[in-house]
Amino acid sequence: MKDNNSLVYVDIKTGEEKGNFTYAGLFREGVALVNDTNGYFYYVDKDVAPVNEERYIAATFFNNGLAWSVKTGAPVVAIEKSGDVAFEFKEAETAYAFNDGAAIFTDENEKFGAVNKKGKIIVEPVWNNAFPMFVNGLLIVQNEEGLYGLINKDGEVLVECQFDCMGIQL
Repeated sequence: MKDNNSLVYVDIKTGEEKGNFTYAGLFREGVALVNDTNGYFYYVDKDVAPVNEERYIAATFFNNGLAWSVKTGAPVVAIEKSGDVAFEFKEAETAYAFNDGAAIFTDENEKFGAVNKKGKIIVEPVWNNAFPMFVNGLLIVQNEEGLYGLINKDGEVLVECQFDCMGIQL
């Protein structure tokens, strides 16, 4: 962080500072999510050069080759690094980063479900809460009574919702 509260990337070999951001994320899959001084998110490569011309009001980091983004007045979309839209996802109010080939989302009723990398809903949004990602094909979910259980990517309940809390070992 610089004195004026801006963030920069530093080349560890030369000490050169690059960029001027209000947010600067970690590099994942060769790109980092940054937020410029105008409040827009975009992606930069290891040279801190924009990877495309697109700017977003909200975005996630890339994982499994896709990221979520939102432009003003537009629905949530899954994008490729080129900025091309992989698919539009009007059902989502919010979406979490892809992991294990799927992403968790919430719908207009604030229920949690999951979508695959092709945009197909693989777990219907019926859960009150969910861990933000699948881990080894498993997802912790919470029912309306506030109890936790475990489902797979087909939405099949593997462990009934019966626990006050639950964790997953990564």
